[in-house]
Order: sequence, then structure tokens, then C-alpha cells
Amino acid sequence: MTCALHTSGEPQCWGTFSGYDTAAILRMPAVALSDIDLSELAACGVQPDRRLVCWGHTAPTPPAHAVDELALGSSVLCTITSGVATCAGDPDAAVPPAAALHGIEDDALGGDAFCALTEAGTPTCWGEAGTLQSVPTGAFVELSVGNRSSNGNPVACGLRTDETLACWGADDPLKNDVPVGTFLDVSVSDGAACAVSTIGAITCWGASPASASALPDAGFTQVVTGAQQVCGLRVDELFQCWSNQGIQALG
Repeated sequence: MTCALHTSGEPQCWGTFSGYDTAAILRMPAVALSDIDLSELAACGVQPDRRLVCWGHTAPTPPAHAVDELALGSSVLCTITSGVATCAGDPDAAVPPAAALHGIEDDALGGDAFCALTEAGTPTCWGEAGTLQSVPTGAFVELSVGNRSSNGNPVACGLRTDETLACWGADDPLKNDVPVGTFLDVSVSDGAACAVSTIGAITCWGASPASASALPDAGFTQVVTGAQQVCGLRVDELFQCWSNQGIQALG
């Protein structure tokens, strides 16, 4: 399943999670949001007043404090407010670091690994992070944390300030086959990763859910990698999705 926000802030979700009843996630609240994240059974979003709203099966209770960013794991909800990260849910979840953070991401489908960036752009990870603790060098502007790899560990990829990519975590093709070049965006999911190059082309590696020949060679600014499809945001602000079953355009 993939969720995105219209320019008006209206949320839209589509697709499914294999093996899960996602109908409750599709019954979204009629509110504008500035951020959205989802797990297998629930979703949460940040409203204009910085209050969190959650829906779906076993949706977490929103915190009372204002929220700037969120990451919803399988059993843990983490939020960032004015650079301070807090987490609630599983009592065994690790406490986030005390450093000022932004750009939080999570391994939502199958675990509770969380990563975010410090003010210097250094990735820091906590929770069920495992091998994500050994982060690469360089300053980063964006992170994406994937599901579980074949050996049971999460994988993360990041976009550096020089527009190059780095991946770390589990020892599998996602980390070892990172493409060379300069990029605008990166997304990791169920054993696959995709990135948008600085010329707008989408490239994927690992167990990609879409054939490489079907992916566009220009015209995109963002990408979302799912377990069953790859979706990209075009320069005309429309979504287009690909899978091994075909191509779908979304308004």
C-alpha cells in the first residue's frame, strides 16, 4: 500500500499489503495533513494545527503534544517535536537519542527500526535497528528505511548532500548494488530500493516489484518503493505506478 498527500493536504492511499486487511486504512479522515505514515494495520497524519490523527485497525493513541514529524512502526509510534524525538507503544522499544533530529523514517512493515538525521546530517538509528547502527560517512539530507531483508535485518538508504547514495544494514544486494550517479530521491521497501536521478529517471535494485524496462527515463521528482509496486511523482505533480502486472496513472 502507498499513501501520498495532494497539494491541498488531502491524503490518498491505494494498493494493499499482502496478507493484511487494509480496508480500514482506506477509510481516511476528511482532513488536510502535512505528513503521513502507515503500518500494516493503521495510519497516522499530522494536521495543520500539528495535532496527530490516527485511523485503521489497532490505531495508536495520538500524543497530546504538538507534532512536526512522525514514523509509525508495527507496534511503536515515534514523533519529532521541535527536534525532540519521543516514542510510545511497545514498552521494550529503545529510547531515541537525545540529539536534535529531523527526517525520521521507520521499518514499518515487520519491525520497529527507526532512523533520523542529526543537525549535522548524520544518520542515527534506534529500536530494532540491528545492523543499522553502523552508518556510512558523509552528511545526508534524506533517509529511507526498508522492511526486513532475507537475513532478518532492516536496510536503510540515504541521499547525501552531494546527491550520491549510500545504503547500509543487512549484507544483501540493497547495500552492495547501490547505483553510481547523482540523485534527487530514494525509497526502500520489501527487499527493493528505487531512486530518482538528477535527470528524473527512476532506477531500482534488489528485488524490484517492477521490470526495469518499464521504468521511465525522465520526468520524475520523487519515488515510493512498495512490496508490489513502484510509484513516482511526475513533474506535473501526478503519480504513476508500475508493477510486473502493468502501469497505473493516479490523479
